[in-house]
Amino acid sequence: MAPPIDRLSAQPPQATTRPPMNDTARRNAAQRVREAQAYQQQKAQDTNEAKFQADAARERLRIAKAEEQQAAERVHAAKTEAQQAASARQRQLRGNAIDVVA
Repeated sequence: MAPPIDRLSAQPPQATTRPPMNDTARRNAAQRVREAQAYQQQKAQDTNEAKFQADAARERLRIAKAEEQQAAERVHAAKTEAQQAASARQRQLRGNAIDVVA
């Protein structure tokens, strides 16, 4: 019969142990962390800038639509005024024609 295995004294498998990081690897890892943080910060700034630009574009679009609506109202008013003037001229011409005939 085999002797019982003393689990506390047994060495862990080699794959689960890692040698301690040397200074170069530690510096490289710290540099990668700093680069990742800088990237995230730049990405956040770019996102904020894009949101600001989108908000400004939406405001310009809103203003342009309001101006377009005002222009359409002015065109409609001018057409109505022109139709009224044409009707008035027609009535005046008919009145003059009736006076000439009479």
